[in-house]
Amino acid sequence: MAAKTTSKSSAKPAVERQVDAPTAEAKKTQAYKVIETFKDVDGHIYTKGSNYPAEGKKAKNERIHQLLTSENRMNRPFIEEETEG
Repeated sequence: MAAKTTSKSSAKPAVERQVDAPTAEAKKTQAYKVIETFKDVDGHIYTKGSNYPAEGKKAKNERIHQLLTSENRMNRPFIEEETEG
C-alpha cells in the first residue's frame, strides 16, 4: 500500500482588516480658553478669551500642560479647559 502524502502549507492566508475612518467626534481636539494674554513660542499672540490652539495650529501635550499649570517661565497658568454650556 502506498503512503498518502499531503502537503500542508504553513503559510496562513493574509487577512484583510478594514479600519473605519475616524468619526468627526474622534477628530475633534480638546479646546482650551485663554485666561491671560500671552505670546506663544511660535510668536503667535493669544489674547484673553481666545481659543488655544488657534485654528489650523496643533499643540503638543507637553505645551498644553505647561500652559494649564504654573510649570512655565511665568509660573502661572495661561489657559483652562473649555467647559460646554
